[in-house]
Amino acid sequence: MFKASDEFEIKATNESGETVTGPMSTDNASVDHVGQQKKKRVDTAEENLTSRQDRKNEEEAGSLKDMPGIESDIVKLLAGDIVDTGSIDLSCRPQSSAAPNVDEYKPVVKRTVCYIVMALVFDDEGRVILIQEAKASCRGLWYIPAGRVEPGENFIDGVKREVLEEAGFEIEPLTVSSIEAYGSQDWYRIGYVGRVTGGKLKTLEEQDSESLQAQWFTVDEILNGSVKLRHHDFFKSLKLAQKYISQPVTSRHPHYHIGTQPHQHLLLRPVVIKQTQGSMEVLCCRKTGRTRLPCCKLHPREFSLSTALNCVFRDVFQLSQSRIYLPVQGLLTVEHCGIPAREHDGICLTPVFVLPGDLHDKFENVPNKEYVWYKIANTSISEQLTHRTFTEDLLIPLLEKSGGSSK
Repeated sequence: MFKASDEFEIKATNESGETVTGPMSTDNASVDHVGQQKKKRVDTAEENLTSRQDRKNEEEAGSLKDMPGIESDIVKLLAGDIVDTGSIDLSCRPQSSAAPNVDEYKPVVKRTVCYIVMALVFDDEGRVILIQEAKASCRGLWYIPAGRVEPGENFIDGVKREVLEEAGFEIEPLTVSSIEAYGSQDWYRIGYVGRVTGGKLKTLEEQDSESLQAQWFTVDEILNGSVKLRHHDFFKSLKLAQKYISQPVTSRHPHYHIGTQPHQHLLLRPVVIKQTQGSMEVLCCRKTGRTRLPCCKLHPREFSLSTALNCVFRDVFQLSQSRIYLPVQGLLTVEHCGIPAREHDGICLTPVFVLPGDLHDKFENVPNKEYVWYKIANTSISEQLTHRTFTEDLLIPLLEKSGGSSK
């Protein structure tokens, strides 16, 4: 869910009028007078913004009652809220005879699905915390605080635990900054931008099986090879996180926390946009009598969400084969619960795709009458969706790749 106070959590102004990135404390020293005054200004601003946001939410809640179902769903997704998927419309299966039956697959954490949480924690100077590995295979090498989510654990609790165990700090995860897929749909790495709220930097004297110690490094030191790293596979996520905290609020996606919604499967809920001059249409399903976004059960061996979309297009447009490739523009929302353990270990991804103009005629008619191109009547909604889709950095980045760390 998007947080109303995100405008005031990354940047602040000190008494000299200088803009600083933060406010993120990195030691146990007491807060000085300047920090107290800055905190008062931030708290007051947060209260004012929260009050305005509450009034806006009340107004939107009233207007949603009179809005068509799919349009109210899109409003909720744009706000980072959870949305009921309805029924599962189809099961995705890669076009390979060797692919197992997706209906026999159930995601279970640390057995059949792997979720990695990764913390990009910055201090006031823009430095990033790294931990020195204790495992025999990479002992002494440095890496970003990261680890596997445990059974019965959500992503927020997981990333907090990993940083406390490996770096000694208590943190506040501010926002999801990136989602990575490992060339399949049963491995995900969720990157969080965070700030220190307590604890202390882990020293060599406190080394254990989790890590030897933790230290702050500049981003340049990490990227230019000055630090002996276990792996450089987090560089893209690090650059995205650094870019995120340095941008104005209007130039980045709002602070977002993954929606807590129980799912028993790996689900794709695509937002496929067909935009013409003065009109925006979204591909929808109406199997249950309610117009909504389609929902597809993902195969764990599906290479990417873009290739999985072929399954949806084959069903919608009744094609024997569909090799259309639409890149993911980014994610609107991600839903996960993890509780109770081994029951709700699924995930629901809501990516945005854009049908290019040269394919409009080919996919104009929808032969499967359980689907429809829905024209958004509310111009405010279409404008918001257009802005988020076509303006750089306003969606959650999805990094899909064919290899990565096994941490």
